[in-house]
Amino acid sequence: LGPATTFIDGSLYLFAFLNVATTNLYASALAKGGDTKKNRDGISELPGEGVVRTAAKTSLISGIGLMFLLLAVARPLIA
Repeated sequence: LGPATTFIDGSLYLFAFLNVATTNLYASALAKGGDTKKNRDGISELPGEGVVRTAAKTSLISGIGLMFLLLAVARPLIA
């Protein structure tokens, strides 16, 4: 179980950039302030919503990719 735990732990550190980058970009967007603005679909949004949306998409895609990777190589890691 040791190699599998190390692999998961390393993958978590690999995606730690997402937390740091999202916090920094969201704080910058809120610091700029401003009122609500319209996005390209014509829906009004608060400052920073685009940052959160992009981070959520990135984390979802990364998580699904990591899931498929683990499904493919989990047996050899555990054995």
